[in-house]
Amino acid sequence: MNTHKTLAVLLTAVSSLMLFSCGEPASLSGAAQADLADFDMTYTDKTAATVIKEMGNGTNLGNTMEAVWSSDLDGGMPKTSLRMMQGLKKAGFDSVRIPVAWSKGMQTESGSDYKIYTYFMNRVKEVVSYALAADLYVVLNVHWDNGWWKGFADSDMAVRKETMRRYEGLWTQIAQEFSDWPEKLILEGANEELGEFSCKGGSLTDDERYKVTNEINQKFVDIVRSSGTNNTGRVLLIAGYNTDITKTCDEGKARFKMPSDIHSADDARLMISVHYYTPWDYCGCNDPESPPYYGHNFETWGSEEDIAEMRRLFTMMKTNFSDKGYPVIIGEYEVIHWKNGSLKDRTMDFLGTVVSLSKELGFCSMLWDCNSWYNRTGLRWNFDELSAIYSR
Repeated sequence: MNTHKTLAVLLTAVSSLMLFSCGEPASLSGAAQADLADFDMTYTDKTAATVIKEMGNGTNLGNTMEAVWSSDLDGGMPKTSLRMMQGLKKAGFDSVRIPVAWSKGMQTESGSDYKIYTYFMNRVKEVVSYALAADLYVVLNVHWDNGWWKGFADSDMAVRKETMRRYEGLWTQIAQEFSDWPEKLILEGANEELGEFSCKGGSLTDDERYKVTNEINQKFVDIVRSSGTNNTGRVLLIAGYNTDITKTCDEGKARFKMPSDIHSADDARLMISVHYYTPWDYCGCNDPESPPYYGHNFETWGSEEDIAEMRRLFTMMKTNFSDKGYPVIIGEYEVIHWKNGSLKDRTMDFLGTVVSLSKELGFCSMLWDCNSWYNRTGLRWNFDELSAIYSR
């Protein structure tokens, strides 16, 4: 038994008692301690530049712990296990992103302590431990989470302050719980909601939304760093504005700013995350009988113009961030199937081009997968072509 793991389990048991005494519902107090897989808790001090080289191909544990529509902690997906994470490693992945909707297991009433319940924190810890035990890097985030992010753009300043208090409470707890965990755990402060705040209304101008976005990212860094121990040097992932490449680069205005940090530029511990679903009507629409959301490129991808557009956008990220010391993670990309389950034309070309271009530019790209590409039960690819794309 790993002595570091034993200590982590004991600390979890203590925190469980504290949370229960603070009013955790008895029906939710479930496990008194997390059933962690045995992994090496040794922390190795690494810069973001070193970490990005080791993250390799990445994937998402999609529609699982962020599945707000399901009371099941695994969102109705196959139950996440150590065996599953070992399968991902064998399939060619070296990193996994674990999206989490924390509101599924915490106090959410305005004015509450926003306490994360023990049973939920324990399950998150278990899943993270499985990935670390399988020698995977882990990105742990705050995902869509039922849209409470819209409070950051509310016309009522009191609502906006309460929304920030919720964000602070959430990350204070997460940072404390994982402060002693190894460097292969990367914390990501937000998701696509950052900047857009889950709504197209609100009282903020575009300039004000960028300002609030920068404030949120700075708060994230400050909270994690102030929690001490390994979090002082842990690599953190900063979500771009709406995780959109064009909006994050914001060329000509540069309103998006990377947070300040205690680490110097040549010792940077921050990375930047954006998503890639371009063109959206090809990547995101799965009903061939409905009109495309945008444009006309629903059925196929792979023209010279398509490939050039991907290179242009990825190069923007390299110029604006990688070349300035902030490695880039493509936190999500995918092509949604047709509604009958068959693949769109040149889907494999799209996925393969994201992977190959990411490797060329020094990015880590993380496939959005809800059991569609890698079969988490059978521990195999659902399509033979994927083996070559994601092989090391």
